[in-house]
Amino acid sequence: MNLTNVSALTKLLRRYAQPSYNGLGLALGADSQQKAPARGDEGLRELEPSTAEHHSSFGAPASGSLRVSREYVSKLVSEAKSSMAFVSKMVEKPFEALSEAERYAIRYHLIAIAEALASIALHVCRNLLDQRPETPVHAFRLLAERGVISNEVFAELSKFMRLRNLLVHRYWVVDDEKVYEGIKRDFKCVEEFLENVLALIGGGL
Repeated sequence: MNLTNVSALTKLLRRYAQPSYNGLGLALGADSQQKAPARGDEGLRELEPSTAEHHSSFGAPASGSLRVSREYVSKLVSEAKSSMAFVSKMVEKPFEALSEAERYAIRYHLIAIAEALASIALHVCRNLLDQRPETPVHAFRLLAERGVISNEVFAELSKFMRLRNLLVHRYWVVDDEKVYEGIKRDFKCVEEFLENVLALIGGGL
């Protein structure tokens, strides 16, 4: 399935990916290895809580003292879980029964999940570990090195960030059916990441 009209995609997302909707091993298409973004942070930005309520770009030191905002992390966890629930419900249908709009909505929510995970990892690294990761993947690596997440989860989340980049920048190379099959398996690594982070900061949902 090729997307040739960006405005059409925008309309579809507005229809199927409303905020109220508020495995990973996701497979990529045959062309996905060609010219994929080298970093795991292309185009991403993080909104961290601060007295100035400003956007902090990836790699830039976060303002304020070392202090994790449980409210901020919990909000991101809730958003990720809501998008996971939406995607999981969508893949209860046979792939052939999914409309084009529903397939685009799945892509949208996968991007939302990836960006929530990236923001959580960066926030925890900056405000709890006193580290300044350059990219989301770097943040995941720091968490793995400190035993917060397993190496397996780190590897899967790194793949997920690469998929996010493809969905945003080179969406035409992504094989929706392979993504669908990956989602059908589960969101185990995402769930493990969220559980471990909540345990680390002493929060829970």
